[in-house]
Amino acid sequence: MELADRFVATLARQIEEPGFRGCPCINASAEYPDPGSRLYQEVVRHRTMVEEGLRRGLELFGNATPAETALLPTTLRD
Repeated sequence: MELADRFVATLARQIEEPGFRGCPCINASAEYPDPGSRLYQEVVRHRTMVEEGLRRGLELFGNATPAETALLPTTLRD
């Protein structure tokens, strides 16, 4: 199974868990929507870091569309 497939499968299991309420970072940013707030900026920084790390990993494993594929997990988890 490809790395991206395993990652998405893991996210799917998390999403299906009873009590799952979405991404904690996104939930926090919804409560503090001011782009100037430190919390909001940390959410953006974290999301960018995760997506960039996934993109680099996908590139290493030869994924044909690493930038687009790296967006899928965070989109699914929101």
